[in-house]
Amino acid sequence: MVVNVLCWTGVLVGTEGLDDFLRALDVGMLKRSVATKVVEGLNGKLRITIQQVEDSIKFTTFGPNDPDGVTNEFTIGKCDNVNENAFLGKMIADLHWEVSTEGQCALVADMQGEDGKTAQLRRSLIGDVTEQVLL
Repeated sequence: MVVNVLCWTGVLVGTEGLDDFLRALDVGMLKRSVATKVVEGLNGKLRITIQQVEDSIKFTTFGPNDPDGVTNEFTIGKCDNVNENAFLGKMIADLHWEVSTEGQCALVADMQGEDGKTAQLRRSLIGDVTEQVLL
C-alpha cells in the first residue's frame, strides 16, 4: 500500500517517554536516570531538526556540545538502516509508515541493538501548532 503522508520537515521539541523507551531497550536504571536528567537539563538547549525529501529523512541534533549538529539519515521503507548512538550503541532500524483506521499517519521505527534487544519508536504529527511537535 502506498501512503500519502505529510512532509516531516520541522523541529522536534518534545522528549516525553524517554525513560520508557530506554527501559524497552533494557537500559539499566542508573543510565536511564542519567539520560533523563541530561535531557531535562538540555530543555530549551537541545533542538532536533527533521528534513524529509521523498523517502529520505534526516534528523540533525543541535546541542551545547554540537552547535553545528550531528546528522543521522534514514530511508523510510528500508529495513536495515544503521544508526550509531554514543549512549545506546549500534542499532538497525526499520522505518515505515502506519496509518490508523482514523487516517492518522505515524512514522514507526522498529529497532534492534547489537545485543539483540529491540524497541519501537512511533512518532506522529500534531496539527495546528506553531512548530511541528512530535510525540
